[in-house]
Amino acid sequence: MAAPIQVDFNDADTPGAGWNTVDLLNVALSLNDTNGDPTAITVTITGDFNNGSGNTGSASASLSDPSLEPGARDYFWIAGEDDDGFVTLDGLDPSKTYIVEVVASRSA
Repeated sequence: MAAPIQVDFNDADTPGAGWNTVDLLNVALSLNDTNGDPTAITVTITGDFNNGSGNTGSASASLSDPSLEPGARDYFWIAGEDDDGFVTLDGLDPSKTYIVEVVASRSA
């Protein structure tokens, strides 16, 4: 099994080693795995997202893996009911199966 790829959305509370940080819209970011090795996969965030941070509460009790908590403290959000936002992964191998897990928390 390949090493996981972890993506943190926003750079205000950078979670540390092993994480890729996405803080710009409309820019394809080349992703590294948790060992720091480059992959062929890129992520692009497009649409009507806003970003922020400040969730200082603990989310570890509700996460499948408590080590993911640092990545759940920053966030992108969509404010309007008619707004759209997209997260696009490119460079995936169609002959492989991927597991995508999204973790988030909210203190309000």
